[in-house]
Amino acid sequence: MAITLKVNTRQSDTGDKIRTVRFFNDFEMNLKYDSIADTFMFTFLFDPNNAEHAEIACVSHYHECSIYYDNELLINGYMLSQGFKDSAKPELVHIGGYSKAGVFEDCDMPTSLYPLESNGLSLRQICQRILDNFNTHIRSKEGKFKLFVAPISKTAASSRIVQKMDATIPKSTAKESENIKSYITGLATKKNLVLSHTPEGDLLITEANTEALPVFDYDDTKQMVGFVDMDLNFNGQAMHSHITIIRQASQDGGNAAEYTIRNPFVPVAAVFRPKVIVMSSGDDVTIKEFAENELRKELKAITLNITLDRGKLNGVFIRPNNTCKVKNRKVFLYKSVRWFIESVNFKVNADQETSVLTCVPTYVYSDEKPLNFFVDIHKNLPRI
Repeated sequence: MAITLKVNTRQSDTGDKIRTVRFFNDFEMNLKYDSIADTFMFTFLFDPNNAEHAEIACVSHYHECSIYYDNELLINGYMLSQGFKDSAKPELVHIGGYSKAGVFEDCDMPTSLYPLESNGLSLRQICQRILDNFNTHIRSKEGKFKLFVAPISKTAASSRIVQKMDATIPKSTAKESENIKSYITGLATKKNLVLSHTPEGDLLITEANTEALPVFDYDDTKQMVGFVDMDLNFNGQAMHSHITIIRQASQDGGNAAEYTIRNPFVPVAAVFRPKVIVMSSGDDVTIKEFAENELRKELKAITLNITLDRGKLNGVFIRPNNTCKVKNRKVFLYKSVRWFIESVNFKVNADQETSVLTCVPTYVYSDEKPLNFFVDIHKNLPRI
């Protein structure tokens, strides 16, 4: 297997505290572009008389675990769950976990951060304040959390993200019952930023890299190494022809407004499917930006799933926050369309590797004006 796991047992009675696992039965990993808790699971034949096995699978120790593919770090996280079984035949132990930053999805604001109201701080300062608090409880220097912003290739985009991160937020308040991820995501979403993590498990705030060079360009008239199958799903029930935003008036009675945006994937001549959303006066975007964000959410109802028989293409492991291009008439893509790779499910066992890429239109995460790439709105035949 190309996958290697390095487990930090923190202390060992049998040798090096860093245990390397190269032989196991099954491995599965889920990577998602806008997730801080990417998950992994692996199984191996557990020998209770093997001290090294006992250290690796130790229950309740929350071992830190680094996962590599051909020496490339994929995830650094924590082993959270162990499942053991005894029967007449040898049984496998099942071990699961998630990326290091996943702790912020499970946990609430510690009382040491009270009061939960922040006045005049930037998003960067709010995030750093939370990380600093967690770091006081982490003994090892290597285990402490760091904050990364906009490590993408587009210089102008990176500069824009930094500006958004450092802009002052007049007032923000976390709820006592709100987990940390929910609170930070709420602040980031208002600035059209996304909460994610680095391979090392540190917190990452960025934007979608929808202008990245495609990791592959599929054409159904040619053969592509590694391709297994693909399926396209269009859920029309989740979309509306007209999305109207009504902005509430401010306390002085002003600033009220109304704005309507159309979904090009729902032809007006065919159906009338209106949706109305009330926008509060405190939202940190214009009414037009709010409407565009709602349209982007609806376009997630268009998905393309691509299965490959490997984890790497052209020597590079396929990760989310990349793009691909697909032309395949069998899934009603009569012209080449660029897709955003939103998530990757990777599985490997002794016999094979499998990657399932879940893709959405780049419009979901970009500022592009959406275009119906299936058909012209005035025709029934495919757009070619």
